[in-house]
Amino acid sequence: QKTKIGVYVNELRKNPNATDDQKATAKELVGKWKNDVGRGEKSGDGGDSKSAAKKPIPPKVDTEKKAVVSPSVSQVSTPASGEYTERSLASDNIKVSSTTDKLRERCIGMLYTSLASGTQEDSRKVLSIAEKIENITNDTEGQGSQKYKTRIRSMWLNLKDKTNPFLRQRVLSGSLAVEQFAVMTTEEMASNERRNEADKARKQSMNEATAAVDNQAETDMFKCGRCGQRKTKYYQKQTRSADEPMTTFVTCVNCDNKWKFC
Repeated sequence: QKTKIGVYVNELRKNPNATDDQKATAKELVGKWKNDVGRGEKSGDGGDSKSAAKKPIPPKVDTEKKAVVSPSVSQVSTPASGEYTERSLASDNIKVSSTTDKLRERCIGMLYTSLASGTQEDSRKVLSIAEKIENITNDTEGQGSQKYKTRIRSMWLNLKDKTNPFLRQRVLSGSLAVEQFAVMTTEEMASNERRNEADKARKQSMNEATAAVDNQAETDMFKCGRCGQRKTKYYQKQTRSADEPMTTFVTCVNCDNKWKFC
């Protein structure tokens, strides 16, 4: 139909100049063409379904995203999330070998517990680290001294702090050398949260002190014990509980002598 061949053939059949043979052939050709077109329309639906059935089914594409497992940030072996197991030298059935001094053994045990608890680290590895930390502290602060005890307690508290797990992980993994950790200040060991709290408290204290100094009043009520003059400035601040009297801070304008009383 699109080529309009049937129209041309039919015109040839009706052409008065055409011979009888040409007209007969044209008529036969038109009739055959009509029959072929009729059969094609009847079998059109069936033909389409057959051709559709022969089309290959596209393979199913799995669009589900697979979970990507990221490598562990830390090499420290920790138990399942939410679990926290307290460990000690006794529970791990391990003994200190670096010293026979009872105080030093207890301090090593404290460090061991703070390092091992909440992890599945090998007990011998943890003990070796604890002994190295204690040995450095013993050499720098003096065996059995108050500084030694205070230092051990500070490290013990910071290592066992559950809000600061990265400190323990860094020491156990070796990313923070034992020699460096053993001489860190309390502020350096603290978690970012505790550092921010300390900074906030320090700024607040400084602001209060500055405000108090700015609000000093001059008076002759107080006599300076150094120069004997009565030209002074003073301010008051609550340094104890709310039900206690305020502390008065006095400065001599003449000689800059300072004293306080309640």
